[in-house]
Amino acid sequence: MKIVTDCAADLENEEREALDIVQAPLYIQFPEGEVNSADITPDEFYDRLEAMRPNIPTTAQPSTGVFTDIYNKLAETSKDILSIHISSGLSGTINSARLGAEHVKKSVVNVLDTLTLSGGQRFQVLAAALARGGRIGRVQALMGSVLKIKPIIRVDHADGKYSTVGKGRTIPQAISNISDHLVEMYGSIPLWVTVLHGRFADGADTLTEVLKERLNIQKLEVLRISPVLGVHTGPGIVGAAVLPYELVEDLMD
Repeated sequence: MKIVTDCAADLENEEREALDIVQAPLYIQFPEGEVNSADITPDEFYDRLEAMRPNIPTTAQPSTGVFTDIYNKLAETSKDILSIHISSGLSGTINSARLGAEHVKKSVVNVLDTLTLSGGQRFQVLAAALARGGRIGRVQALMGSVLKIKPIIRVDHADGKYSTVGKGRTIPQAISNISDHLVEMYGSIPLWVTVLHGRFADGADTLTEVLKERLNIQKLEVLRISPVLGVHTGPGIVGAAVLPYELVEDLMD
């Protein structure tokens, strides 16, 4: 089985290469031209963003043809393709993927709406990649479980759109709200936690230390969010994606 996603999943290049995951492009449209989000680093993007103020760039999803080309190339070596994408409530990417899949004859393409983005989407992609060596039922069951997990940069499971967890007037208040919410949701169960930020390393470090004190963390990462998401959040974004470790513990060897 081949796995396709998009760059909103915030996968690291090493992960994609090691797990043989294909990434569809998402685009940032600057006044001087369109850029594939995968071809610009977060710092390069934020430098350009600051130079544009008060204007901001826009984003664009891949076309149907892009997905058709990706799927047909993969269909040459695989009969099954799982395509996992950013929430339909936030982007039309999955519509392009579904239309592209209709033009594929040599492979069965299953398109999954993650109803989330960033770290939450990444968890789903990694879970599918870690489980695909086993029975297809195992992949389906695992994806069904992970699909129910929401990142603290909250995306409502009902419609895949943003919803408010809480508000803080200061960064310490916001970080306290994040940690309170996660403690309420998960208590002391073992967790895989990914802290994500735009260009706010200090905030990410602070959140990391707070979560380490209050949660039972089995695996911890700090990552940068994709520039294509940074268009909508700005450099000061910080948040966390959290997954009960028991869902993937047997796949982590």
